[in-house]
Amino acid sequence: MAPPSGSEDTNETIPVYILAGGESRRYGSDKARALHRDTLLIVGVALALETVASRVTVVAATAGAYDDLGLKTIGDVVPQKGPLGGLLTAIEDCGDSGWLFLAACDWVGVRAQWVRTLLDNRTKESRAVVFKDDRYQPLFALYHTSLRDSVAELVGAGRLETRNIFERAETVTLPTPPGWDDAINMNRPQGPV
Repeated sequence: MAPPSGSEDTNETIPVYILAGGESRRYGSDKARALHRDTLLIVGVALALETVASRVTVVAATAGAYDDLGLKTIGDVVPQKGPLGGLLTAIEDCGDSGWLFLAACDWVGVRAQWVRTLLDNRTKESRAVVFKDDRYQPLFALYHTSLRDSVAELVGAGRLETRNIFERAETVTLPTPPGWDDAINMNRPQGPV
């Protein structure tokens, strides 16, 4: 399936996968279930992205870990391989359906409009669309399911830095959007790192 060139339909939706399979070592407890302004972090991400999501699936260490929150949860196909392993799990679950969106569970302040910006900047050749400031923002990015073999190869080789996929695949890199600096990753109970 060839990826579309841009998004003419402003109501287009896409499978959204939220990564929650980490060990939360810096956080000290399951950060996906941490409260921020009376909302669990993972629920906040799901709510922020619901207008662009055809479905929301959580990728966790074990299947069912967040089902109690009304969030379908699948387990990592290859355990303890970080975000790249989570991406592989998402691609496996998504099948050959084209594009998917990947986000971390600890984002606060993300906007669905930013996903639309990523969708609008796909090309026929692209296989990933990502924001980049001083570094790539791989945990708020679009990936095409045709990346499956490349991601599996990287995971199998232990080359788990997500930037490796952008260096191997045709990637559209965009500057971070207005308001990006207001969004934060809650990596510690007292705030971002």
